[in-house]
Amino acid sequence: NKIYLRPPYNCAMKMKILKTTGILSLGLLIVISTSNAVHAVSSPFTIVPTPQSVKIHQGVFTFRPGMVICVKGGLKNTSQTAGFELAASISKTFNFQYKAQQETSPAQFLDINLFLDDKLYGDTAIRNAKNKEEVYAITVTPSKIIVRAISPRGIMHGVMSLIQMIDQSKDNAISCFEMVDYPDMK
Repeated sequence: NKIYLRPPYNCAMKMKILKTTGILSLGLLIVISTSNAVHAVSSPFTIVPTPQSVKIHQGVFTFRPGMVICVKGGLKNTSQTAGFELAASISKTFNFQYKAQQETSPAQFLDINLFLDDKLYGDTAIRNAKNKEEVYAITVTPSKIIVRAISPRGIMHGVMSLIQMIDQSKDNAISCFEMVDYPDMK
């Protein structure tokens, strides 16, 4: 397993990078932090903005026709819109028709799940984040994708990052990973 951590960037540097290279084609270096040293390596994903951390796992999640996106916790408006955006992106990329639906029971987990999770506050790095409204975590296993966030706004940011990965995927699959992200500034 590899852990990728984002180096701190100041606002002027971010704006210069985005203006110079364009949002969708930007490839950033990520820093791996260990207890004794820091090593720069290329990220396995080209996502803008670069996530705070990415941990790669063995395996892939394969997109198949008929999969369902579950919007959990009675989320409406922003989170449901995020589900529809994700369904549209998957349909466009793979020519599969996906649908977003509300959960039918609290224990229900479908192929792709979007839900609010206050337990994200338990992570020390997230607890210290300046803008908690935009915190999100994505977990991809061979059997499901989970996008968790503290707020509907975080769900939307998580879905937008997932869409960027889907757009870059090959063979209807993406690598298994865990990702956490939040803005450096408020």
